[in-house]
Amino acid sequence: MDSLENAYAQSIDHVEQTELLYAMGDYDHTFRLSLWDSIIEMCNGYPELVSVQANAFNNSGMITDMMGDVNQAGKRYRRAVAMFDSIKDTAKLAMSIWNLSTHTQNMGEYDETIQLMNKAMKLYELIGDQANVAGCYNGLAVTYDYLGVPLKAMELYHKAYEYLVHTDDTMATANVLTNMATIHSAQGDDETAEKNYLQAIEMLKMVGAEESDQMLTNYNNLATVYWGSGRRDEALNLFETNLELQEKFGYIKDKASTLLNLAKFYAEDNALKKAELSFAACIKIYVDTKSAYDLSNARRDYGEYLYEHNRVNEGLEQANRSYAIALDIKSLETQWLALELLALINSDLKNFEVAFEYQKLHDQIGDSILNNETIQSAMSKKYELDYLTKTVTDSIEQAKIDLITAAKVAEGEAKVAEGEAILAAEKQQGYFLIGGLCMVLLFGLFILHRLRITRKQKTTIESQKKQVDEAFDQLEEKSNEILDSITYAKRIQSAILPTDTVVKKHLQDSLILYKPKDIVAGDFYWLESFAEDKDTVLFAAADCTGHGVPGAMVSVVCNNGLNRAVREHGLTDPGEILDKTREIVIAEFDPEGSEDEVKDGMDIAICSLNGLQLKYAGANNPLWIIRDNEILETKPNKQPIGKFDNPVPYTTHEFTLQKGDSFFIFSDGYADQFGGEKGKKLKSSNFKKLLLSICDLPMSQQKDRLDTAFEEWRGELEQLDDVCVIGVRVE
Repeated sequence: MDSLENAYAQSIDHVEQTELLYAMGDYDHTFRLSLWDSIIEMCNGYPELVSVQANAFNNSGMITDMMGDVNQAGKRYRRAVAMFDSIKDTAKLAMSIWNLSTHTQNMGEYDETIQLMNKAMKLYELIGDQANVAGCYNGLAVTYDYLGVPLKAMELYHKAYEYLVHTDDTMATANVLTNMATIHSAQGDDETAEKNYLQAIEMLKMVGAEESDQMLTNYNNLATVYWGSGRRDEALNLFETNLELQEKFGYIKDKASTLLNLAKFYAEDNALKKAELSFAACIKIYVDTKSAYDLSNARRDYGEYLYEHNRVNEGLEQANRSYAIALDIKSLETQWLALELLALINSDLKNFEVAFEYQKLHDQIGDSILNNETIQSAMSKKYELDYLTKTVTDSIEQAKIDLITAAKVAEGEAKVAEGEAILAAEKQQGYFLIGGLCMVLLFGLFILHRLRITRKQKTTIESQKKQVDEAFDQLEEKSNEILDSITYAKRIQSAILPTDTVVKKHLQDSLILYKPKDIVAGDFYWLESFAEDKDTVLFAAADCTGHGVPGAMVSVVCNNGLNRAVREHGLTDPGEILDKTREIVIAEFDPEGSEDEVKDGMDIAICSLNGLQLKYAGANNPLWIIRDNEILETKPNKQPIGKFDNPVPYTTHEFTLQKGDSFFIFSDGYADQFGGEKGKKLKSSNFKKLLLSICDLPMSQQKDRLDTAFEEWRGELEQLDDVCVIGVRVE
């Protein structure tokens, strides 16, 4: 008995610990799951603790659901149901059945969901729990909404609301309003939808549930309504608020969904860097949570984004990954979407045979999906017809009751009244029968119409195929021209970079880590020496606006500006060089008489080194000097080389270095890279720690370690920007 009491005491202690963590705002799902698993283990072999163990299975099921492990969640819910049923605990049995029903609903198993919710409802009615009866009505309404029967769904929502009027459950009432709003939104009634969402939000605030999962759902849905109606600033504010709260409370998959919405939103606003960061973070979450269906769609969306922004090969890679996942999970919808993109990209890359095969598969799956949609539509119509039939039957039954009542009240005229009532009822039944036949006829016409559309689509596809074949020759010539242009652009950019021989001649103990994001880059490094002063060398790390071809074009202009500042104007002071370069770059991008204003330019750190004498000036990019295992940072002027409101002359900083000192200048690409276990930025603080950890190594080894650390941090995520790091040690 002592061992039983000990197990019970330990399990209760663990339960209290998990509840205390949750109450204190600690949403570490992994740790809380480990506590529930400990409780399950403690209760093994003690029939007296079945209720405690069942409760642990139920709660751990909810946690694994939130963590995205749906298979494990389903098993735990079913164990809880079986155990509560074995001890005849009606209240907890109803609760565990309800949790299982919401799980099956999320999995798309709607028939089982309806059965489970009705079973839970009967148990709640048995114990007189009106609030949870209302919850069951609400859940059923959601299920019928998913099945495409909004009329039935709205009736159930109203029933839920009627029950909730007699309770103080404000959160449940707000949930019903939220769900009713989704139907209004789906039917295009954004005004009513917004009103319901806002009312639900206010109710949740009244009970202090501002940061609940339910509140986040309202924010997300409301943001979507704002986005669709053109109120973009309000939508963005809500999406970003949602993201912060999902991060705080550990709603991982919800966070990924919001990130994907934000990625598309940013892409529409042409905020491309933000869009890419959001895509990368979203994909990282779906990879970590093994959410194959969502991952396939996210990679497809990212691939389309890359293709639309002329990063065709990267777009093709994402499309291929999306298709591979879709094949693995046997999802026709995601296969169809990925194949559409694969056909388009391969056509652009002149892989015409491959593109044609993908297009054929896309068309075949499209026909299959069309047939499936027809079947699903038929099922939806069946549910709706069943609902209407029940409504008609109820009306007839009510008519019969009214007949009997009327007969008793007016006995003297019973025969006449009865005859007239029966006749009226028969007529009403006739009308309903005719109405039902009309519905069947309309449904048949709908099927016929869809078949005609299918035939028409096939004819259109054949016609489009011919047009694609004719366009292939023209596309091939244009693609060759574009590829030749990019290749030549790379040759031009390589020509303006100093060679390794030149760099080592003037900076003997140095490193340059140069990693363009694309074939050509917006980052570049620069070096200039003087015949009359062989001991002084100028060098810089520059980051021009953009990357790829546009960034490379800007880099040529900025590189030329540096050369002219030194060679034509004879400048050697870093600050003065930047002042003159800014003047030249602005003149190049904004010639006299031009109507187009160009705000491109660059961030740069430039140094002049003569023995132990170092001079530095910076436009947004700092200088780090490493001495005695400490980094001494010199801040740059916070203004770019380019147009800027109220510019000031650049400041030249002078230093006398000590033997063994090393110093670094760099662009922001290294520190801004996303990666690691949580898909976050590397950040300057971690970059500093890395440099300090390798500062005693030879510069050649430091370069290798920097490159390896960058790639390990990045992992499977895309490189987000060009990288340029220059390091020099003085002896």
